[in-house]
Amino acid sequence: MATESGAWRCHNESFWRAHHEAWKRSDLNQRQYCEAEGIPLKAFGNWRAVFKDRAAIAGT
Repeated sequence: MATESGAWRCHNESFWRAHHEAWKRSDLNQRQYCEAEGIPLKAFGNWRAVFKDRAAIAGT
């Protein structure tokens, strides 16, 4: 399992940003989207928090 989680960390920001944008366009909740795409919910949530923080900083 450590290999799996390590592999997901290797994906860059553009990979996660593309998934984040696709999720926002979908009618799915985060869990449903991640299950459909085969990506870890925890990693997706972590990147979503990064994008949310950056948007908040840019908006101030």
